[in-house]
Amino acid sequence: RTALRLGAEEAYILYRRTAKEMPAESSRVREAEKEGVKIMFLIRPVRIVGENGHVRAIECENMILGEEDSDGRRKPQSAKASRFTLEAETIITALGEAPDLSFLPEDADIEIRDGLIVVDRFSRTTRENVFAGGDAIRGPGKVIEAIKDGKDTARSIMAGLSPTLPAVEAEQAPDVVDPIVVLNRGFERKERVLPRAGAAAKLVASFEETTPALTEEEAVGEASRCLACGCGVGCGICHNVCIYDAIDRRLDQFVVNDECVGCGLCAEVCPNNCIVMVNKEDSLTG
Repeated sequence: RTALRLGAEEAYILYRRTAKEMPAESSRVREAEKEGVKIMFLIRPVRIVGENGHVRAIECENMILGEEDSDGRRKPQSAKASRFTLEAETIITALGEAPDLSFLPEDADIEIRDGLIVVDRFSRTTRENVFAGGDAIRGPGKVIEAIKDGKDTARSIMAGLSPTLPAVEAEQAPDVVDPIVVLNRGFERKERVLPRAGAAAKLVASFEETTPALTEEEAVGEASRCLACGCGVGCGICHNVCIYDAIDRRLDQFVVNDECVGCGLCAEVCPNNCIVMVNKEDSLTG
């Protein structure tokens, strides 16, 4: 999307798996395609073809998905005799994330292992009075994990500075809330405030925000809604328990396909009662 805004006539994303396995928000994928980005799935770059010091093309091959790997995604495998060449003038690599620790001096006396800062369970590094958290110790992660690290680190620092506070070691972890109890709590259903977006052609012409911020009233309303929106919470329990492969995952939604035999197990295990068994004739007649 940035390449298009900077004047590229065409922009492609080459991804070796399918949309189902893509680690990106489905809404962002749809927005990119709407703006004209061409996403090529099950494609792996093999080598860059150059001429006189300039990029001329990128050689690719088609992929097929094999067995699941350690993170639960099906492992891509090369399809034989499937190579092709895609003309290109610029190649932008996006091959993962890692913390940039170059700001640390060589004599910092802070242990780094596999590109990450080593800390103990109180967020302390190997250098006295220096703490670390977030992606610097975990690798690419979620914002909430960094927030938790920040709060835990603050408690550790306060416990070390104030003799009146209980020692960090003496603190006990709070009781864990039963997720089933949370999912089944009563709530009032409210419609979601959908983000407002302008025409794709206008958005591509500038770097203005593609999704304007909510108004104060909208933000308060959204914050007041139950967090279990849409298809429950996207937990995938229905997909996991179905022995007939009758529930497909399509980006951020689960959809029942024609393999369904009406056993009702998915409706029984759904924590938010998002699936209801009805007669087909009744559903057609409203």
